[in-house]
Amino acid sequence: MKALFNTISSYLTDEIQRVCSVFLSINISIFSFWFLGHLDISMAATLGAIAAALSDHSNRISLRIKNMSIMLVFFTIVGITSQIFLQNYLIFIPLITIFTFVLVMFSALGERFSKIAFSSLLISVYIALIYRENTQIWYLDTLLILSGATCYSICSLIIFMMVPSRSTVESLSSFMQKIGDYINVRATFFDLDDSVSLQQKNKLLALKQDAVMSSWVNCREKLFSNLNKAHRNTKIQKMLMLFLNLQDLWEKVSASQDHLADFHHNLKHIDIIFRIRRLYETIGNECKHYAQILDNNQKYQMNGKIECYINSLDESLIFHKKNNNLNYEELGEVEQIVKNAKKIVALLQSLEEDVSDDLPIFTQVKLNSDNIEGFKNCYNAIKSHCNFQSSLFRHALRLSIVVFISSSLVPLFNLPMGYWILLTAILVCRPNYSATKVRLKLRIYGTVLGVIAGGVINMLALPTVIYLGLIVVANAIFFYFMERKYLLSVFFLTISVLISFDIMGISGANVMLPRIFDTIIGCIIAFLAVSFLWPDWNYINLRKNLNQTVQSSLEYFKHIIGQLQFGYQSNFSYRLARLNAYQNVTKLSQVIMQMQDEPKKYHHKLEIANELLTLNYSMLSYICALGAMRSGLKDIDDSDSFRAIFFPKAKELIPCLESSICGEDNNICHISNELKIILQTNNDLDSKEKSGLKQLFWLSELVVQFRDISRKLD
Repeated sequence: MKALFNTISSYLTDEIQRVCSVFLSINISIFSFWFLGHLDISMAATLGAIAAALSDHSNRISLRIKNMSIMLVFFTIVGITSQIFLQNYLIFIPLITIFTFVLVMFSALGERFSKIAFSSLLISVYIALIYRENTQIWYLDTLLILSGATCYSICSLIIFMMVPSRSTVESLSSFMQKIGDYINVRATFFDLDDSVSLQQKNKLLALKQDAVMSSWVNCREKLFSNLNKAHRNTKIQKMLMLFLNLQDLWEKVSASQDHLADFHHNLKHIDIIFRIRRLYETIGNECKHYAQILDNNQKYQMNGKIECYINSLDESLIFHKKNNNLNYEELGEVEQIVKNAKKIVALLQSLEEDVSDDLPIFTQVKLNSDNIEGFKNCYNAIKSHCNFQSSLFRHALRLSIVVFISSSLVPLFNLPMGYWILLTAILVCRPNYSATKVRLKLRIYGTVLGVIAGGVINMLALPTVIYLGLIVVANAIFFYFMERKYLLSVFFLTISVLISFDIMGISGANVMLPRIFDTIIGCIIAFLAVSFLWPDWNYINLRKNLNQTVQSSLEYFKHIIGQLQFGYQSNFSYRLARLNAYQNVTKLSQVIMQMQDEPKKYHHKLEIANELLTLNYSMLSYICALGAMRSGLKDIDDSDSFRAIFFPKAKELIPCLESSICGEDNNICHISNELKIILQTNNDLDSKEKSGLKQLFWLSELVVQFRDISRKLD
């Protein structure tokens, strides 16, 4: 029975739970109205279920109930207000414009409020689309939408209660999967026969790091909501321990290996480099295997080949050491890479062990969350975005203007179904130019194909029950593909809409061409808005990005130096500093990826932007390498000569890095020369101590580059 439950649980992913909830709720809504003989009003309930599904965001029962209450309040206010003023265009159009700005600004409070706010905005458009005159109950459409939303919420709650921790396990599995993908790309740096250039590999590595960070943040949010009230739950404790271990694993994986490329040509005919590549590939695959095991709730056993590969690598290293096939610098570098790989394997082995149920309670463990609570904090969060440097504020203004123009077209040209223009414009207008351009193309293609397919289906004159089934299935598929394939998602949604209109008594043939026309108009309005209303390229601030990334990386560096000097402790402040450093570099990477998507618009900044990203990744990888040394504090404490050199130089380096981002001159050349001389002449240091000093030396070399790039930005 347990095996059967685990199998079923492994298939009930977050995405599948949402699809099943949509399928059940729309089934209940549509077939209930069918039995009651009121199919013509079923579309409102269907739209309510879709809006509720779009706002679904939580992995704890109490939070789900709380979110459902907030969602229904928002839907009621927006729905009733829209219905009251819908026929008075002079009030409705300014009202929906204000709604748009206010609801978009709610996104500053975190993803939960962002989803609820966006769904609430859609409710006002849905009300306009399904409005029918001469109804006896003027608020009927809002009532039907709320019934559909409530039905979805209840269905999703029941399904969630079957597998309450599934969402968190899935996020941990995804985190581990992304780490495995990152390690596999890292392994390609040791492939000397690979024709892919180093620049291309670095770009791919940046993409993989962005994916890891996205999974990390998602996993943290899932655990945060559980930890607030359920920190004494044993299962949550185990997942929390795993999350903290995965963070340490990621830190070690991120540790610098870049300088191995400097002497790749010397190692081309030596087996060590190939053995290292094979080991890292196997470790990456093992991480992905563990992710699959975790996802399926099975017992993990590490691949025995990893230990064999490590032993053969050690033997090869001893052989080449005896025969002097490697010079001193190469030998030290290779030894450090092998040691780092062994630390990663040791962490994987610790995951293999069963965690005891008698766990210490993490009453003091804290996780940082992006969700903001408390009126004052909410007010301050929204206020902080009320400036044109904020992409959220620009998007809120831009979308408000889009909504105003799209809504105004309806009374100006007396368009009976003109609010499709508004719906399309809202759905394709994204916060940045590149995303909008991609989405509007997919929206047009998906709509045209959907209209053709929907027209053919309506011409078949099938029994009503089959049409109802098609609506349910099409909406479920729409949600399944929404994040995967937007074109297919739009395709199935269009089919569902055309069939629904036919059931409501509006001929599908009469709305086919207007649907395509309205979609194109909505896409054009959205495209013009992102192109001319506060476009992204006028607000790219590389100076600000440089300051943020360097300052957060320095804060992380200070925590590492403090722990190396005074004692290892993976506390909240250290983990938060590490997270901020990664997040700021990831934000910079996302900005630069966005610039690379539009080279014509950013050509004058691209070269310096790519250089800036490379420098920040290098700095973070050197700092991570020092962070990975924290587990060997005992060895460091026993070496007085190392401590006498390392800590003074590290502290001298901090103000140099701080002044370099202002383009100021400093005594970094003196510090760099001293470190270089120490590395060349001091033979009392072991490979680990030399590796620590090398990270400082490489960081000192970056200072000059940061200073030069800062001057270019000025």
